[in-house]
Amino acid sequence: MTRWGAIDIVRAIWYNSAMDTKDIERVSVTQLKRDTSNLLARVCYGGKRIIITSSGKERAALVSVGDLERLLRLPQEEAG
Repeated sequence: MTRWGAIDIVRAIWYNSAMDTKDIERVSVTQLKRDTSNLLARVCYGGKRIIITSSGKERAALVSVGDLERLLRLPQEEAG
């Protein structure tokens, strides 16, 4: 089984759902701390996917539960 990095997984989800990567929103950890409720609402109810950055580097992502479920199936589908 391939070991996936967090950003690789998020990109795979976006690719599998045909979302254009230019629509990915990036926010800093500072903005996440300040706007957590708003960002979660955009992910949960608006279908947004958000990459969290720290010191200019991609560190984590906020995705919906539906995206997470697709993510968890990816390695199983690849193993075939």
